[in-house]
Amino acid sequence: MTEGLKQAYIDSMNAQFKELGARVELIKARVAKGTSNLRIDFHTQVEHWQKNEELFKKKLEDVRASTAENFEVVKSGVQAAWTDLSKYVADNFDKITEKASDKTTENKGNN
Repeated sequence: MTEGLKQAYIDSMNAQFKELGARVELIKARVAKGTSNLRIDFHTQVEHWQKNEELFKKKLEDVRASTAENFEVVKSGVQAAWTDLSKYVADNFDKITEKASDKTTENKGNN
């Protein structure tokens, strides 16, 4: 494992993380237009997202500090954290997005 390959892996994971973060920001904007109950539900989801986000960042820092000998082990921790984080967004935030879209459609129909 060369430092160049390690850095390429870190850069790739950072790019994926930024894309996921942008998706979360888009969902936040949609939820802001929703009902107060939807915003409360979403707040809980955001708190959980932030915990998972911190774990992922910690694991990515572990990769930075890893040696050639332990890179693969540390990398597997990053992969597990990434899987958890992206699955959490897919499973939970998409449901909230659907609810927000439903409420927006209902509100347009009531005007």
